[in-house]
Amino acid sequence: MNRLLLTMAITAATVGILLASTPGAAQVLPPAKKAERVVITKSPALEVASDYLTIIRWTTNNPGGSDVHYGIVQYGTDPRDLSQTANLPSG
Repeated sequence: MNRLLLTMAITAATVGILLASTPGAAQVLPPAKKAERVVITKSPALEVASDYLTIIRWTTNNPGGSDVHYGIVQYGTDPRDLSQTANLPSG
């Protein structure tokens, strides 16, 4: 009897996982309408900095279109010479 209950519990959990992970079960929103102009709504802020890694965070209005958006940061060791560029997709 205990073996039957265990088998039923495993089967129910597996079915639940499969249903929750199917695209039809999840609500996928369509891409937002492309914004006329992207605006920074929260200024860039340094989140983490080390010798080999820097994380900068900022917030913009939704640019719309594709779900993948690129962040571009110009940087350098002299604030008057930000001649290096880093970009990374997000989304």
